[in-house]
Amino acid sequence: MSALAGEVYDLALEPHERIGLRRVQVAVWALASIATVGALDGPSVGEWVVRRRADGQVLVRVDAGDAEDAAILRSELERQLAELTPEEFTERWVPEAAQE
Repeated sequence: MSALAGEVYDLALEPHERIGLRRVQVAVWALASIATVGALDGPSVGEWVVRRRADGQVLVRVDAGDAEDAAILRSELERQLAELTPEEFTERWVPEAAQE
């Protein structure tokens, strides 16, 4: 039986790479939220990152969205890592891999 993607890749929630710009975006979101009495979704909580265990190479980096969206995306990523082979997972999440 072939290895599962979860045996080859790790999933982690990481902060956004652009910290300075991200702080400005969060501040603007907070002001807009106050002005609209909470009518907006929360700011993104970070990025879901899938890395190859062997060398730490990033395979997938996707915005997690607000807390609710992040939980839904985490569940889907974890399910696919547990059920798919590394090749199948790569085909679904890495656009260049599907074209090769």
